[in-house]
Amino acid sequence: MIYAMIEEKRDDQALQRARVNRLFRDRRYHTHTARLMEGEARASRTAWAQSMDANDAVRSGVIALRTQVSAQRTEITDLQAADCRFLTTVRTQQEEIRELRAVARKLQAQFIHALTALKSCQT
Repeated sequence: MIYAMIEEKRDDQALQRARVNRLFRDRRYHTHTARLMEGEARASRTAWAQSMDANDAVRSGVIALRTQVSAQRTEITDLQAADCRFLTTVRTQQEEIRELRAVARKLQAQFIHALTALKSCQT
């Protein structure tokens, strides 16, 4: 029984030595894997920071465009009001021109009538 325990102890020690040896052999691969993971984590943080910067830039651009659109809408409203006032002025002036032409025709008719009367008086 003691021999069995000693043999079992030796087997346990052999297993532990084998595990330790395997860990020493694999240490290089574990180190390489850890470095790869750290590199990926670093690249991920960099990409995240760049995406946040890009997001901020796009947000600023959108705000600038909204401001520009708002200003253009105001300008369009002002131009529409000015156009309406201009059309009203044009219509008023066209009406005045029609009235002046009517007055001119009447005056011309009166002038012709007076001229005709003057000619008939001379003869």
